[in-house]
Amino acid sequence: MNLILTAYLRSGKDGHKSWEPHRFDKREKNIDELLPLINSISNQKNYIKIGVIHDCFYGRAKDLIGANFIQHEPDDNISCNSRRWGLFLHALKGISCENVFLVDSTDVECYISPFDSDLGNFLWTGDERLNTVGSTWMKKYQEPYITMPNYKEILGPYRSHTLLNCGIVGGKRKIVLEYLELVVKYQSECSLPDNISVDMAVHNYVLFKHFKGRFKHGVQVNTVFWKNEKPNGISWFKHK
Repeated sequence: MNLILTAYLRSGKDGHKSWEPHRFDKREKNIDELLPLINSISNQKNYIKIGVIHDCFYGRAKDLIGANFIQHEPDDNISCNSRRWGLFLHALKGISCENVFLVDSTDVECYISPFDSDLGNFLWTGDERLNTVGSTWMKKYQEPYITMPNYKEILGPYRSHTLLNCGIVGGKRKIVLEYLELVVKYQSECSLPDNISVDMAVHNYVLFKHFKGRFKHGVQVNTVFWKNEKPNGISWFKHK
């Protein structure tokens, strides 16, 4: 079985001190936001199981679209961006599948099934071809909150490298589980205010530290980030 797993969380807080903090526990839920992703997966010629981790859908509404909904109670004590990685890990440990991709829920669509390709023993990741590991965004919104003592040592040589984006990540189940264990571990070591997520910094750190030579990214994985590109016959996913 092949699985695409996503998270749609409406409790918790997101934002950074340098942004205006928002509370998202009052944010409206809208199941229609999930339809572009779910429909794009359902349109693939080979069956792909879809899992949606959520904390807000109840009753029959969630049964009207073709996905398996995995319910969790709301949690106002942590950023939903941070919280999803532990939920991904917990869910995947209980699911038997051969290959899995973890994707953002409202800004990703599947153009070509990644499971029709040979994924090999690699972790596949999205990227931002117009951005770098040492970008202003990373310096301003991620790095000030990272506490791993060798973060700069690990990523320093790669500051001009294309920024790897955790909104799309996948491969064989055992490889993705290895990745998730590390992400959850390092994320827990950062003493973060509850409205801050550092998942992009942790993602790049984990890949360059633990998956060097074992990860792949590029046009095969996703279209150009933020360009809303149409299918190009190559990319598995569109990301924004």
